[in-house]
Amino acid sequence: MACPAEGRRLRPGILIAIWLRRCVGFAAAAALLVSCARAQAGGTGQISREDDQAFQQAMAAMNAGNEQAAEPVLRGLHARHPENFEINESLGLLYASVGKLALATPLLSAAAREKPDSDVVHENLGTAWLKEGKIADAARELTVAARLNPANPQTEEALGQAWM
Repeated sequence: MACPAEGRRLRPGILIAIWLRRCVGFAAAAALLVSCARAQAGGTGQISREDDQAFQQAMAAMNAGNEQAAEPVLRGLHARHPENFEINESLGLLYASVGKLALATPLLSAAAREKPDSDVVHENLGTAWLKEGKIADAARELTVAARLNPANPQTEEALGQAWM
């Protein structure tokens, strides 16, 4: 599968968040993440071929709806590569999707520090803070996301919920 972002400055983690948020389905998002990770080699924290294969297996497990199998693999990868944007964001999104918000927010915070210009990461973090009931933190992150991409209706909606 070809990466639709090839030649652009989008990161694979951002693409998965976009597709997940728009409910296209996890299968399509995971397949795109793997193809984009290959096409856009680099990013924060290079990983070995073995770890790349483990990451792909974790994405395949998530693709199959088996978060329980993906979680320990991503945790192990995170232990070895704590500064890797894709691993932080993927594990954070996994935790958020299964309701482990206290585990999701530190990882999404790390991803936001690694890619401070990513409105999607700030939106995901703000949404996780909102679900966790930390309204001030949610409003802060969602405001950053709205400043980075004022045309994003999902950010506007989440920001509206934070202000209610």
